[in-house]
Amino acid sequence: MKKYISFLFAALLLGTSCTDTRTDYMMGDTAYFPKSDLQKETLYVMNANDYVYNVWIHKAGYYQNRFAGRVELDYNYLVQYNTENGTDYEMLDEKYYSLERDFVIEAGADEAAVPLSLKIEQLLQDKGYGIYYIPLSVNNRTPEEDVYVDKSHFILLLDIRKPVLVIDGAAGEQRGEVFMDLSKATTERQIDITAKLDINTTEELVVTYGYDKEADNLLTEEEKSHLLTAGFEYAQSVKIPVGEKYAENYLTLKPSEMQDGKWILPVRVGTTNDKVGSDAEENWIKLTVVKGSLDSKVELEGTYVQGSDIILSSDNTPSREVIADVSQISDLSYSVADKYGDEPTWLQVNEASGKLQITVSSANTSTWKERVATITLVDNETWLEKEIVVRQGMKGYGITLNKSLWSVVGYSEHVSGKESVLGRLFDNFWPTSKAEVGSGSTLSYIEISDKGSEENPVQIVFDLGENPHEYNSIGLIPRLQWVGNSPKYLKIEVSDEVLTRSEDITNWILVGSAKRDAFTKTELDAHDGGNWNDWYADKQFVKWHDLGENMHHRYIRFSMWDSWYSTHCFDEIFVSKKSVSYTHLTLPTNSLV
Repeated sequence: MKKYISFLFAALLLGTSCTDTRTDYMMGDTAYFPKSDLQKETLYVMNANDYVYNVWIHKAGYYQNRFAGRVELDYNYLVQYNTENGTDYEMLDEKYYSLERDFVIEAGADEAAVPLSLKIEQLLQDKGYGIYYIPLSVNNRTPEEDVYVDKSHFILLLDIRKPVLVIDGAAGEQRGEVFMDLSKATTERQIDITAKLDINTTEELVVTYGYDKEADNLLTEEEKSHLLTAGFEYAQSVKIPVGEKYAENYLTLKPSEMQDGKWILPVRVGTTNDKVGSDAEENWIKLTVVKGSLDSKVELEGTYVQGSDIILSSDNTPSREVIADVSQISDLSYSVADKYGDEPTWLQVNEASGKLQITVSSANTSTWKERVATITLVDNETWLEKEIVVRQGMKGYGITLNKSLWSVVGYSEHVSGKESVLGRLFDNFWPTSKAEVGSGSTLSYIEISDKGSEENPVQIVFDLGENPHEYNSIGLIPRLQWVGNSPKYLKIEVSDEVLTRSEDITNWILVGSAKRDAFTKTELDAHDGGNWNDWYADKQFVKWHDLGENMHHRYIRFSMWDSWYSTHCFDEIFVSKKSVSYTHLTLPTNSLV
C-alpha cells in the first residue's frame, strides 16, 4: 500500500511539471490612447508653416511584443460623442490636414507617435482662426493584436489662435487714457510703454510703435489738431527675441522742449508679422499732457479771494461781482458745475469786457453743508484750463478760511502714529448719517488715544497758508457718531514766526484763557436726554471758540487735555471770520442744500 501511494504521488508531480501556468492570467498586449475623449490643443500661429501634432499611442501588457496598428478618422465616434454630451461638433475637412495612419510599436517599446500635419496656410485662408475637431480611433492590423476599447477613441480639439500684442501696464498709467500735468515740471519724465505678447515668441518679432492720424480713429478731429509735436521720444521699432514675450520701450517726455498748452500724444503698438494681432482695446496710449498754466493770464479779484477759491458767507449774495480779470485770454470759454457735475441753481457766471462776474441768487440757510461750485476756464487756443472754486458758507459760520491751503506742521508725541490721517480735520467732510462714517482708512474722524494732561497736553500745529484771510473764531465738530470722546479743556495759541519745523516757533501768543472749556457736559447732553450717540443732520453742532479780535496769524496751536470719555475725537475744524463772536453751539436748521 505504501508503494502504491508513493507511485501515485510521483506520477502527479511528473504530470504537473510538464505544464507552465505562470502566464495563464497575464494580460495580452493592447494599444490605446493615453488621453481619450476630448483633448484640447491650443496652437498660437506665428507663421504659415504646417504644424505637426503627434498622436501618441501606448502599449500595455505582459508580453511587450511588436504591435502593428492604425490610426483612423472616426466620424461615427464624433456623432456618438455629440449625442451623449449634447454637443454639435463638426469634423474638420480632411483637406486641411494629413495623417500617417499606420504605426508600429516595436518589441520592448511601449509607445509610438503618428504625425498629424495641419495645413495652416490653407486653413487660415479658407476658415480663419477658431476651434476645429478631428475624431480619431486606434485599431490593430493583425488578429493577434488587440486594442483597449475604453481608450481607443478621442477627439482632438484644435484651438487655432493668433498671438496678440498689448501694452503691458495698468490702464490710466501706461496704457489707455493717461493724463500728466507737467505745468511745474523741470526734469524729464518717463512712461513705460513696453509691449507684451501673450506667448513666448517662436521667432524674432518686430514690434512697431506709432500713430497714423489719417487711418486710425483713436482721436477726434479736434484732438488731431492738438497733437504734441516736440518734447518727447520713444523707440519706433523694438524686437522680441525667440523665446521671449516683452518688447521693452519707454516714452520720454521733455517739458523744456514743449510749448505751453494742453496736448495729445497717441501711440499704438503693432507688428510687421501679419500672423500676430494687436488688441485694439489694450494696444494704445493716448497721453494728454499739460505744459504751463493760465495762472499768469487770470488774476483773481475781490474781497473774498483765498488762494484759488472765492469764499462767501452764507448771507452774502453779490450781484455781478467781479472775481477775476480774464482779459489776457483772447478766446475764452467757461463752465460752472457743482460737485455732482450739475449746473448750480444758486450761482450764475458771466463775462463782460474781460471781467469774470458772479451772481448768487440766495442765501445758504443750511447749518451743515456749504454750497460749492467750480468754474472751469478754458483758453481755446492752448486748451489750458484753470478752476476757480466758489464756496458759500453755512449759516452762522461766517467767512470760513480756505482749508485747501492748510497743513499740519507739528504735533506732540501723543499724536504719533496718526500723522497720515490728520488731514481729515480739514477735508471739508463730516458725516450726515452713520453710513457716511466709514471704517478703516475711510473714517471721517480722527481719534487720539492719549488724553494728555495740563502739564503735558495733546498738541497739533496748523499752518493756515501764506497771508491767511482775517479770522476771529475757531469751530470744532466732535466725532458725531459718539460725541463723548471730546476734550474737556483747550488752549489756543497763534504765531507768525517763519519756520521750517514747528519746534522752531518759540513766540506763541496765548489767545484768551490758558484753560478754556473745549466742550462742556451740558453741551454734550443737549439732545435725547443726554444720549451722546449719532449727532447727525438735525442734531449736529459746531462748538465755536471766540478769539476776541480779528487776526491774520498764520500758525495756530491747539493744546487739549482730559476727555469726557476715553479719547479725543474730531470730525472737522473751522477757522472763520464771524460777524458776531460766539462761545456757544451753532444750532442746526432743517434746511438742506
